[in-house]
Amino acid sequence: MREYEVLIKRAMEVTPKWVKNDIATIVEGYNGVVGSSYIISKLHQLYSPGIRYSIALNMGNYDWHRVSRERLTFIDNNLGLLDLIIKKFQDDKREKMRQEKLAQLKIGPYKRNPRDIQ
Repeated sequence: MREYEVLIKRAMEVTPKWVKNDIATIVEGYNGVVGSSYIISKLHQLYSPGIRYSIALNMGNYDWHRVSRERLTFIDNNLGLLDLIIKKFQDDKREKMRQEKLAQLKIGPYKRNPRDIQ
């Protein structure tokens, strides 16, 4: 394995779980495959100041401000890593969709047992 591949593998292993969970949620939310830029914009939208941010501050939850700033900083500083993680999730999703299609073809109503054909 090349040094680059080892570094990528290690970086993906130490990536925070919240990043992987958020990316997986966004990717699984769509039937097709979406682009990396769209997923990164969704991550920004999730942690950018908005209604949830305002409600949290009004209720005295100042932790949300700190958490959202940390996560936005992580997203901004690790775009290359996020792109690799997104591609991994997209590849996994494509493989899963391919396996489901193959399973449908094998089990589908038009598949017959070779012994039935004479």
